This record gives sequence, C-alpha cells and structure tokens, in this order.
Amino acid sequence: MCDVTSIFFIKEFEDKELTKVDGDHETGKSVSDVEVLKLIYFKNLDFIPRKMDILFRNLKRLDMSHNKIEVLNKNDIRGLRKLTSINLSFNRIVRIEGGFFNHSLMLEKIYLNSNKIKSIDEKLLDKLVHLNYINLSSNECINEVANNQTEITQLKE
Repeated sequence: MCDVTSIFFIKEFEDKELTKVDGDHETGKSVSDVEVLKLIYFKNLDFIPRKMDILFRNLKRLDMSHNKIEVLNKNDIRGLRKLTSINLSFNRIVRIEGGFFNHSLMLEKIYLNSNKIKSIDEKLLDKLVHLNYINLSSNECINEVANNQTEITQLKE
C-alpha cells in the first residue's frame, strides 16, 4: 500500500500526466509493487491522472475519494487492467463517459456514492462480469446500492 504524500505532473496539472509519486512504501518495495493507492483529499485534483498504469503496473485498488473530480473520461483508467476496486466517492462527478470501465474488467467493487451523477450510460457495467458490489447512493438521479450479481442485474435493468 502507498499513502501518497505528493504527486507530480508534467507542467503541473496542465497535461494531467503523472510523472512521479512520493509516498510511504513497505520496506524493500517500490512504486511498481504498489497494489493499493490512495490519492485522497488533494485540494486541486479534479481529474484522474493519466499514465498511472506505467508507474503502478500491479495496481489492484484505487482510492481517489474526497477530491474534486467532475467527469470520468473513457480513457482515464484504460491501462489499469488489474483493478479489482475503485473508490471515487465524495467527488463532484456529474458525468461518466460510456466505456469508462471497458478496460478494467477485473473490477469487483465500485464506489461512486456521494457525487452529483445525473446519468449513467446504460451499458456502463455490461462488461464487468466480476462485479459484485456497486454503491451509487447519494447522487442526484440515482441512489442505489447493489450487493450481489442479482442486484447488479436489476440495477442495470
């Protein structure tokens, strides 16, 4: 696990491309060994950094809760193919582009609660065959939690 203390981008936030992350790692481990990453409570973080997959090749759990993210673009987590859990709760998400989860097919848990989501692409979850939990509570147009495959199927419908 890595509790991030600072993050660095090319030209600060202009390019949104992650170049370096400082944090506390277990002894003998490096960024490429990180399986759990927490990027929480960053005052100016209103996007998901690009190229996280290059630094974090083994990332399984990503927590970017309590930031200022408004839009989830379809390529934001494209290279994070090993993700099993993503927490984007307590942001300002209004819109999720179709295909956002298309490359993270191992996802089992998704936390999107306490945002401002107004709509979701009807096929957003279709490729996520391992998904067994999604929290969409406390959003503007959707206030649902699905705890298993049956509830997720009902939610899709």
